[in-house]
Amino acid sequence: MRAAVAALAATAIAVAAGCGATSHNDGSASSGAPSVYTAAASQAVAEYTGKPTAFPVDTPLKTKPTGKTFAYLQCSTPACALFADLMKPTQQLLGYQLRVVKAGASATEVQNAMNSIVALKPDGVLLPGADPNQFLSQLKQLQAAKVPISANAIIDPAKYGLEADFINNHTNELAGKLMADWAVTQGGGEVAFYGVPELSFTPVVRKGFEREFALVCSSCKARNVDIPVGDIGKTAPNRIVSDLQAHPNTKVAVFATAEAGTGLPTALKSAQLQVKLIGFGPPPAILGYMKQGQWDAAVGVDGFTTIWAQVDALARMVAGEPLTAGQKQGLPPIQILTERDITFDPTQGWKAYPDFADHFAQLWGTTR
Repeated sequence: MRAAVAALAATAIAVAAGCGATSHNDGSASSGAPSVYTAAASQAVAEYTGKPTAFPVDTPLKTKPTGKTFAYLQCSTPACALFADLMKPTQQLLGYQLRVVKAGASATEVQNAMNSIVALKPDGVLLPGADPNQFLSQLKQLQAAKVPISANAIIDPAKYGLEADFINNHTNELAGKLMADWAVTQGGGEVAFYGVPELSFTPVVRKGFEREFALVCSSCKARNVDIPVGDIGKTAPNRIVSDLQAHPNTKVAVFATAEAGTGLPTALKSAQLQVKLIGFGPPPAILGYMKQGQWDAAVGVDGFTTIWAQVDALARMVAGEPLTAGQKQGLPPIQILTERDITFDPTQGWKAYPDFADHFAQLWGTTR
């Protein structure tokens, strides 16, 4: 986390410790922190508004993984297939071969896919946001064989002995914190936090949100509402509208995953409800709402740069080179996005660094 934000957080913690933040049995949270500390929220939001965080790789790669084989576990979601496609161009630039091993949705299918990866005896392995508990045996086999592993969106990576992991606990907690800060800048009051219990990162985002909200919001309260993953893109808008109708004083709706708000603007309009909206990791649909002025803000994550940085991290581990500071932290380029930032085609997703491929090519000592 940047020094300015860390300093603000430290100050807020000290003040809150003296004022006595409290938590209620109904899931709401409030704080006795003086209203002057809304300034801390505003400064934190400003720090991440208007420009993305730093490019995660700033050191040239000394040795390319020429002739090496990298195996990628492709989970069953469309996102994992997209990640595989994003990785493929790095093969020519770095000189390695990518072996994509597809897994099904069940734990057995994931284990079978990991068994196939172990049998390949790859020089390195790329993991998506899967649950390592489903393939602990295979993970231990790879680690015993000293096969480097670069991960993406694994919760508690240190627990599984993973050194490189992007969009990890730090990123998720930071996203929750920034959404709490943003909610305060919109007037605070009553805020709803919509989480998706089936998604492992939801509790981490919620932790960051609740901690910050209690520190910087005076006379505010937040309630937690679960949105089943199966409702996303289907009945979730109706569920959210019903909740907002039952809590008419809600000023801000915060989403652990912005995708849970798919279809919500139309539902809100039909119900004649007005509420500020912010979510983490906006997919194209949410970016489209933002461009149309139907969604207020989002903590954007540059998946394009992240995937290539994940490959870069594996190349460094295979070569015995140290990870960059950004890779050790696991923080991808992020930014608080608003309507004015959506100057691109939303269907193509958000790129913090549109020239990310050229940037990596330069770091790898090659040209595209």
